[in-house]
Amino acid sequence: MKKNVIYRILSLYFKRRLKALKTIKNQSRTVEVGANTNKSLAEKEQPLASNVKVEPLGTSGLEKKNKLHYTRTLFQKTKEITILLAEDNKDYQSLISSLIQKENYKINIVKNGWEALCAFEAGQYDLILMDINMPIMNGDESTIAIRQLNSQIPIVALTNDISYDLFKDKLNLGFTDVISKPLDKELLVRTIRNLIALRANALRARTAFDSLTWAS
Repeated sequence: MKKNVIYRILSLYFKRRLKALKTIKNQSRTVEVGANTNKSLAEKEQPLASNVKVEPLGTSGLEKKNKLHYTRTLFQKTKEITILLAEDNKDYQSLISSLIQKENYKINIVKNGWEALCAFEAGQYDLILMDINMPIMNGDESTIAIRQLNSQIPIVALTNDISYDLFKDKLNLGFTDVISKPLDKELLVRTIRNLIALRANALRARTAFDSLTWAS
């Protein structure tokens, strides 16, 4: 079933890419203005909303000598950050939940790796905090399964046993970082902030790339 879902996603992705490339090819003949008229074109362009701006495509392959192509870049509201916590210890659930809510992030708590996998498949998350020793399915098994679905989302291991060899093993399994218990609250919050910022930058970079190749 998972293979079918992945196949459908990839199929849709490549169909959209092909459509985008055809659109760009047509636009290369029609949506061009001389360099001397760039200013007047920008002034005449009416934004769709107050947060819409017109920007040049920069160094894309469509740029020709003395000609500039434009695309509308829609401003996207800052998305609410949602974190998935997989932890079976109620004390840690309470502690981590309090820290995350103070950062104005949403949190969803599950009690084992199987519930974490199901929650991830059903929801939208920006980061996962994964305890290692949990019943039914442990954190390692859950992370391996999640990585089959998504290779980008940050997953932080929470473990009582920490050593250099274990750290390397966790990274090889697919974890993004490892934090030892008992938790250092400042370290945990700082790690979450940094990983979310890195993910946001990566998404912005990918969106910028798409705005160049999916111009419309």
